[in-house]
Amino acid sequence: MVEKEQTGWLTIIIITLSLFTIVIDKTFMNVAISTLIRDLHTNIGTIQIIIAVYALIMASLMLFGGKLQKVLGRRRTFVTGASIYGLGTIVLHSA
Repeated sequence: MVEKEQTGWLTIIIITLSLFTIVIDKTFMNVAISTLIRDLHTNIGTIQIIIAVYALIMASLMLFGGKLQKVLGRRRTFVTGASIYGLGTIVLHSA
């Protein structure tokens, strides 16, 4: 019984940290608007569209992940999604 309770808390902590990562990533995009405008030689409207599309893509992938977890299992889907997100973040920040 104790192991199940500890596993439950561990799951909540992992999910909370994952959601925090997504929220902080969106916050960084909003803070970096002026830098993005300068680096991409564009205007604020274009950057706002990019941020909105990013949010829509993240939301649609979350819905897809919810369906996928029924097929592959929750843990496998989460680890795969977190790995893809992490690799994408590393690639974007190293460029």
